[in-house]
Amino acid sequence: MKKSIFLNIFRGENEYLLHSTLHGTMIKAKCSVTRDVVDLLDSLDELEYSKDNDFHVALKKLNMLVDSSVDEYELLGAKFAEIQNSSLSVTLIVTHQCNFRCVYCYEKFSDSAMTKDSYSAVIDAITREVGAKNISM
Repeated sequence: MKKSIFLNIFRGENEYLLHSTLHGTMIKAKCSVTRDVVDLLDSLDELEYSKDNDFHVALKKLNMLVDSSVDEYELLGAKFAEIQNSSLSVTLIVTHQCNFRCVYCYEKFSDSAMTKDSYSAVIDAITREVGAKNISM
């Protein structure tokens, strides 16, 4: 087993906080035995995993320890693709009435309302994207 590349270790005076940025998991190492395991993780490329060690099992379950053959960059790519395919971000600029009116701004500001056709086209596009990504509203 190896330490996940996404594992961050925060060392306090009497405890360590471990956090996996990829999986969003956290655990505290409060006793000297668990802190020693964490220190060992930093000094070795591989940890001799023991399923009889509760702390080892917890680290593996929280994806802080991973099998040596695991390509974590591939996992990151898969997680990114999953998020991209399950979310939709929409930014609508419904007015050009910016309060700043900076002298260096290159934008031309003309006050005009969105036409009904434009409004309908935006709603249709959003509806298609939501349907294509199976996003529940």
